[in-house]
Amino acid sequence: MNIVTAFALSLATGFAVPLQAGTNARLGGALGHPLLATTVSLIVSLIAVIGVMLIFKVQRPGLMALQGTPWWVWLGGIAGAFYITTALLMAPKSVLNRTCACVCARLSRRGLDETPPVRPVRVATYGQGLR
Repeated sequence: MNIVTAFALSLATGFAVPLQAGTNARLGGALGHPLLATTVSLIVSLIAVIGVMLIFKVQRPGLMALQGTPWWVWLGGIAGAFYITTALLMAPKSVLNRTCACVCARLSRRGLDETPPVRPVRVATYGQGLR
């Protein structure tokens, strides 16, 4: 993936986080409960991911591919549901963006999410790669 595509995707993802929180908060208000909004959001996400998988013709592995994976890999789904529910509860209080930014930055900087630790990057550094 080239730097321009990576930068554009990162920027779009940054816009998506508060958008998701706001739309899910509105959905939670309309449905009367945050867990109902979380359920609808996850169903829509599942449909979208299946659509993208069909477009890119992603091959399905057998269930045996999951054999030998540690038990904690399933926590990602629980964390996603927790994030969506918490985000829609916190969105009206305007604390979500700062909280998510701080937590994500700390995790990624230290490599706690099993990605290599990163060094802080200035916006000017991204601009140098676009020349």
